[in-house]
Amino acid sequence: MSYEEQVERLKMKTLLIGLGLNIKTGMHLTSPNKIGGTCYSIIKKDYGLKGNKVSVYNQFRKMCINVGLSVEGEMV
Repeated sequence: MSYEEQVERLKMKTLLIGLGLNIKTGMHLTSPNKIGGTCYSIIKKDYGLKGNKVSVYNQFRKMCINVGLSVEGEMV
């Protein structure tokens, strides 16, 4: 696996965990006021997903599984 693929997988895993945290607790892994936005907005923008937080989480979780990421214990 190339370095770029490893970085992309780490990004996906981090965003998935961050969105799950936001849904469960209301806390943000990223600052919503910064240029990058929230995990939710980054996932929607970068991966073209639509819907509310839970539906985007579920769609993104499936994407993560399809690329071979371990997402056990991270269901919302």
